[in-house]
Amino acid sequence: MDDERITLRMGTNDVQSMDSYLEEHPELGTRSQFIRTALREYMKRDAHNTPSDRKTDKGDGIFVRFSRTELDAMRNILEGGYFLSEEEFIRECVRKSYSPIEKGPYAESFATAQMQQNVPL
Repeated sequence: MDDERITLRMGTNDVQSMDSYLEEHPELGTRSQFIRTALREYMKRDAHNTPSDRKTDKGDGIFVRFSRTELDAMRNILEGGYFLSEEEFIRECVRKSYSPIEKGPYAESFATAQMQQNVPL
């Protein structure tokens, strides 16, 4: 098998973090083995997250990308014990924005959607 070589440049902190991680997990092998495994796992996970897979049973769904800062903020909220998952947190934020009870800025849109689906207000 012919392996193709690539050059990967990483910052000193990233390399040190990887080396520390590999010291704690020697079963992961060398840096190269670890990076190959990490890439495969990342792509495998992402392959199961295609837009068609993100839909719920009814075919409804949405995929949203967040910045690193937004994701870190959500993790901090989860670590604080306020929500059980990122999805729960996001749903709550969206609900509040269109909640007729909390008089969210988009409450009228929610009421219209309920009427369109014949859902009792």
